[in-house]
Amino acid sequence: MRNQRNMFRKAVARFFAFVLTGVLAFACFSYVTNPRAVRAEDEVWAAEDFIDGWKDIIDIVEEPVSAFDRIAAYCDEDSVDFLFSVNEHSKWCYFQIYMDMDDNKDTGYPNDGGGYEFLLENGFLYKSEGGGWPGTEVDYVGYAVSADESTYIVSVPYELMQPVAKEQGYKIADRAGFLVCLLNDSWTTVYQYQDDGEVYAEPKAKVTIVSDEPYISDFELKQEKVSALTTPAMQDGVIAELSAKGGDGKNYKYSFVTSSNNGPANSYFKLDGNKIVTNRKLLEPGEYKINIKVKSGVRSEIKSFTIKVDKAAAGSVTEDLFTGDQGEWFIVKNAEATDKTGDYSLVAACSQKKFYAMISSANNDLDTRTAFVLDTDKTKGFKYFGQKGADYVVREQKLYPVIGVDKLGAPVADVDEDYYDDHVTVSFYLEDAGNPAKVKVHAFVHQREISVPAKGYLKTKKAFTMSYDKNYVYPKASYEAFVNPGMGWGCWAEVGKEGAERIAYDYSLAYLQITWADLETAQGKYDWDNVEKVYSVSYWEKNNINFIIRFIMDNPAELTGSRKAETYAELVDKKFIEDKGLAEGGKVTESKVKELIATGNYRTDMPEWLLAELFSDVLDGKLDNAGTFYNWPSVDVLGGAGFSPNYEADKVISYHEKCIKAIADKFDGSAAYIEMGSLGHWGEMHTWPEAGSFEEYDFGSGEYPGKEAEAKYGAAYTKYFKKTKVGVRTTRDFSIKGNFGMYNDGFGDEYLTEDFIVDTAKVPDFWKTSFSGGEFGYGDVLRYVHNDTIMQTLAYLRESHTSWMGPCSPCDIMKGSADASIYRGNIEYLLTQMGYRFRVSKVNKIDSAKAGDKIKVKLTVENEGIAPAYNDYKIAVALIPADAKNADKNAGIGTKTLAAGAVMPGASTEITVPVEISKKASGEYTLAVYVVDADGNKCMNLGMADKIEDKVYSLYSIKITK
Repeated sequence: MRNQRNMFRKAVARFFAFVLTGVLAFACFSYVTNPRAVRAEDEVWAAEDFIDGWKDIIDIVEEPVSAFDRIAAYCDEDSVDFLFSVNEHSKWCYFQIYMDMDDNKDTGYPNDGGGYEFLLENGFLYKSEGGGWPGTEVDYVGYAVSADESTYIVSVPYELMQPVAKEQGYKIADRAGFLVCLLNDSWTTVYQYQDDGEVYAEPKAKVTIVSDEPYISDFELKQEKVSALTTPAMQDGVIAELSAKGGDGKNYKYSFVTSSNNGPANSYFKLDGNKIVTNRKLLEPGEYKINIKVKSGVRSEIKSFTIKVDKAAAGSVTEDLFTGDQGEWFIVKNAEATDKTGDYSLVAACSQKKFYAMISSANNDLDTRTAFVLDTDKTKGFKYFGQKGADYVVREQKLYPVIGVDKLGAPVADVDEDYYDDHVTVSFYLEDAGNPAKVKVHAFVHQREISVPAKGYLKTKKAFTMSYDKNYVYPKASYEAFVNPGMGWGCWAEVGKEGAERIAYDYSLAYLQITWADLETAQGKYDWDNVEKVYSVSYWEKNNINFIIRFIMDNPAELTGSRKAETYAELVDKKFIEDKGLAEGGKVTESKVKELIATGNYRTDMPEWLLAELFSDVLDGKLDNAGTFYNWPSVDVLGGAGFSPNYEADKVISYHEKCIKAIADKFDGSAAYIEMGSLGHWGEMHTWPEAGSFEEYDFGSGEYPGKEAEAKYGAAYTKYFKKTKVGVRTTRDFSIKGNFGMYNDGFGDEYLTEDFIVDTAKVPDFWKTSFSGGEFGYGDVLRYVHNDTIMQTLAYLRESHTSWMGPCSPCDIMKGSADASIYRGNIEYLLTQMGYRFRVSKVNKIDSAKAGDKIKVKLTVENEGIAPAYNDYKIAVALIPADAKNADKNAGIGTKTLAAGAVMPGASTEITVPVEISKKASGEYTLAVYVVDADGNKCMNLGMADKIEDKVYSLYSIKITK
């Protein structure tokens, strides 16, 4: 099945290829090889002229009878190239080219007697994997089309095909056969090129090209000295510069040749203009051969260069070596082993403080069912699933002692464990495992299905020396899962105290879904007492739980009357009002609306007084209709009934704005986030099903407003919410201009989440200044935290930069349930990845100071999460008596603002906090750090181990003298 993102890309490609006439048009995505040098003065290129040029390369295969006038193919030194020309008989929308690259009909996808390894479909290249087409997408290569839309040129680089050939165990032959098809919108073959045999593309080596285009000259590379561990030079840094000019004095563009035969080291680099930039954080010392191609007209030249990387700079081994894309293990002394197939490898090393290990897979099939078995004492230990002398096991981000055969004790520490498809890393402090002199390790993959090494343990080498600045202290990190203000899990506010006490996992947010009927019980009366009764607002506020607020006009729920199983949609027009007997003296009263709702056959989440006004406006001719009563009882659709108002009605818009103002007056600055609900079912900005959604129904469930009216609803939020950030479910012009955050109501579901990610591409950096949140799809959190789905959930979480999830979240799991135990590891790991996660990783060391002095404490604050914090906080540093357990009893305190967005994911910032020491201070003190909110409350967990009290952490001891 083609996913929606690919179909979107194909639609764009078709648009460029068929609409942009008058120029040589290219669909600009991943890679396009220019089959002709285009000069600025060129306006069109004639199909016949270009075909004549191809005749100089190889004979054109003529097929004048069917839709094809001409078909040709040839191979140059770095690509296989196709030309086909079609006539007026070709009523088609898509082309497909099946490619037999190994000249073997018995391999690849079988079609019309051939065996095809690749399919090229409207510029998208797919590889065969033994099933039906399309197989797996390789890349987008693009195509060119003539001004009269009759002739198409496609060029496929070998650099895309060679890795596939190597992976699947065949060689690309000297000849390549192909089959060209034209298809209609229904993907049915309209015309197919057929011949007695396949059309073969001949290697360019047998062809001589004569051209008046200038040769390329002065092609050179310049490189400064580069050290392996010079981070400024290596981390996305420039390694070398290229220079090339044509004989005509013009500059020409460069591209890499990255096939396995030409320039395999090119994968370590990328091109940025004329600069060669590292594609990896650090490079192993040595020489790298790269190949660069410069194209001039129909001619291209390739030249090899050697990139040099010197040895590591002394004393620069840091934690950064073990982060990023599988790290740079070659820098330190490490040990390595593989499983019996060679597909899984294990590498391990120890510094003077920590143990590090990584399991990697050539199959990209790793998940959270990975465990590391440790032998830290050769005289002790137990047998653990075949591994003798096991002392500890790392699994699900915790270090467990082995206390018997195949038996684990209570965890002794949280550890740093990260999961990706191709690698899983782990590290922990050796002191947590008893400071062993040596460590042996064995890895289990897929719940012990795979063992690395195949037998026994991998023995780490002598510990390497991690670099630390002697003038600084490096506080011990903690890897426990925790929530913080504005990040983590959110529960339903209506569960109240009783429900809250049953939730198995920690949370920081409550989802406050306020319906209009609950809020404005009488016109102009915003009944917060009623909201309190329904949602227990004061309980959550008392327990420092912040709100995610969504205002809703239409929240489908089950009917109670005789029509509860009936599917219907009834427009509230004049006829409806008269048929139901709602009119009295030309007006509709609130009591009449209440009578209608009391039947149980109609329901609404809007105030009945407002419906009465809208119904009366219909009778007066001011409105064509007031909205739609609907019931779609199927749980696969809406699962209930409601009233979809006429969103274009001026009264709905104006009264809505007043409601938003009332909510802002109460919650702006105190709520964590505001979701722009208001419109559509559940406030999800849609009124699906629409008319025509189902064959058996000729009606929809309401009318969604037009752009102008929709923007008015959005304007109410930006007008009144000045402190709390507002988010929207799908982008709109007003949301982009208003810097709205975004939330995904179907998180984890492939279709809905892919849609969400595509939508956010319109504002790719929105998460840097406003929130990315959501809830798990279909009210089923377990579907997305299962071992079989967790890796996809993690990928979506990271790509979306998600800070919070609710109300469908692990808060739906109750204490004492089997699910609370079964899914704990995956749920806690998700929590360690969400939102922001700050810790002080480094602080200047002050051994002593005098009473009355002012000291400057320099902190390095890191963000190990995937999003920033969206509010300002203050970093506090306090001087606490050594025997005290309360930061409020201090002998000096200083604060410094940590501004919203100041520390992006993976980054750090240095903050200097001045602390004035009390003149009465004397003796041993502890320098402590914590974070406070605008009210001065200690509010944030930090990823630090040495805790003095809740949310207060020790940095080091300092002596104060008189």
